[in-house]
Amino acid sequence: MMKKIIFCFVLFFMLAACGEKTNFQGKYEEIETKGELWLVLEKVNDVDYKATTKCYGKKCIHAVKIKNSNQLFDSKETYLGEFKENKDFVDNRGRVYKKVE
Repeated sequence: MMKKIIFCFVLFFMLAACGEKTNFQGKYEEIETKGELWLVLEKVNDVDYKATTKCYGKKCIHAVKIKNSNQLFDSKETYLGEFKENKDFVDNRGRVYKKVE
């Protein structure tokens, strides 16, 4: 009986951990340019985000999605980059962005 209780307890916590979603919302700044390049993510739902970036001196807003729990794609399914274990974002050109907010 005790084994069944422990098994159910462990199973419950494993399932709870699997369902946990990471929140990538916030402002990210590119390390080498010291804030010249930046990305702001605003959460819409679990996978959809609104990304604001600097394009040609203006703010640009894009609809983006998180796939495979850490990869960022735009609305046309173009790969934009991925989030690393330490919450840094690496874009498809290899630039590293640190979370500042």
